[in-house]
Amino acid sequence: MSVDLEAAPAEVAASLLRLLRAVGRKEHRSVAHRFCWSPVPFVRIHAARALGQLGTGADEELLNALVSEDSSRWVALGAARSLVELKQVASLRALKDSDHRRSRLASDVLPTSQPTPQA
Repeated sequence: MSVDLEAAPAEVAASLLRLLRAVGRKEHRSVAHRFCWSPVPFVRIHAARALGQLGTGADEELLNALVSEDSSRWVALGAARSLVELKQVASLRALKDSDHRRSRLASDVLPTSQPTPQA
């Protein structure tokens, strides 16, 4: 049985992506990819966040595009958090130091280094 995921109502798509984020496996990441360019912002948010759990370093380019190009700050934030989860932060560090409109967002999500305690 074949299911047309793009025809699913937005709420169903978002629920599917939340479920995949919680219990999905790497082989499910293609489903998240399909929703990263949905016309519905909250679907894109959940797709980006699902990639934080299901994704690999190969998803860095897609997540970077969502961070810097998506019209929704919330989608960009979700994508940035997923990059941090995947430990793909070099591009976020570069964005933080730029004059891009999302530089503050990059600064907000990047982990701060903890100083080493002195003996």
